Amino acid sequence: VDDLIKSIANGDRRRLGSISGVGKKATERMILELKDKVALLSAGVGPSTPETGPGLMDVSVDDVISALNNLGYRPAVSEEAARKALNSLEGEPVFEELFKEALKALSRR
Repeated sequence: VDDLIKSIANGDRRRLGSISGVGKKATERMILELKDKVALLSAGVGPSTPETGPGLMDVSVDDVISALNNLGYRPAVSEEAARKALNSLEGEPVFEELFKEALKALSRR
């Protein structure tokens, strides 16, 4: 997960393109759509203590689903993995925690 985040943050097209099933277009799309989000994570500047508000948890889950879709997972699979990740974590996890847990859930499939 850390390598994936660093590769996206650094725009490492060659490394991302070496992932099975990820072609040039998917690599470009991941970098374009996720670079800003993962750059904050790799710099350690994530919303570690987000202010709670209505729908905040859904935004994190939606972001994880979108990130997984951008990696090439089908929407239904992405949503299932994100929901499993949310259920396995305590409290109000932030994007990075949910994303890592969702990737773990997908790797166990």
